[in-house]
Amino acid sequence: MDRIGKHIASLFKLSEEQVSIFLSAFSREELKKNDVFMEEGKICNKVGLIESGLMKCVFHKHGDEIIFEFAFENNFISDYYSFVTDTPSAKEIKCIEDTTVYVITKDRLNKLGRSHPFIEGISRQMNEKLFLRMHDRLKSFLLDTASERYMKLMSERSDLVQRIPQYLIASYLNVKPETISRIRKKNTL
Repeated sequence: MDRIGKHIASLFKLSEEQVSIFLSAFSREELKKNDVFMEEGKICNKVGLIESGLMKCVFHKHGDEIIFEFAFENNFISDYYSFVTDTPSAKEIKCIEDTTVYVITKDRLNKLGRSHPFIEGISRQMNEKLFLRMHDRLKSFLLDTASERYMKLMSERSDLVQRIPQYLIASYLNVKPETISRIRKKNTL
C-alpha cells in the first residue's frame, strides 16, 4: 500500500481492500504552481486528496486575496459548501507549489457510496473533521490574540513558515505582514 493508501487506512480505520476500492474511483492529476484547482463562481463537483504539494483556498475582496485555508500533503481539498449545496463557489482553490492530487467527482463518489456502504462512514467522518476544524478556527479568531494564532499555526504546521510567504500567512491569520514580523521577532528573543 502506498503512502496515500496508508494515510487513508489509518485516518478512517479501513482495511487494505476498502482503501483500494475507495482510491480506485480517484484520478491522479499533476498541477503546476499557480494552476487553479477550483474556480470561483463555478459549482464545485469534486474533492481532491493531495499527495504532494500545497494549495490555498482564497476569497477575493476588492482585488485582494483573503486566505481561508491551506491544504497540503494528505489533506482533502474542496469547496465543501459549494459541493454540498450545488451553488457557485465563492472561493478559488489554487496551487502554491507544484501539486499532485487524487480527484474524485461528486457523481463518482455518490455512485461508489451506493455500491459500498463503508463510504458513508468515510463521508460522515470527513464532515465531522471539517466541522471540528472550522469550529476551532472560528473559536481561535474570536478568543486568541494574533500572537496566539500564529504560535498555534506554527505548533501544528511548522513547515509552513518555509513553504508559504509571510504575507499569505498574515492573510490566513487576518493580520498585517508587519504583525507577523513583530511576533517572530518577539518570539526569537
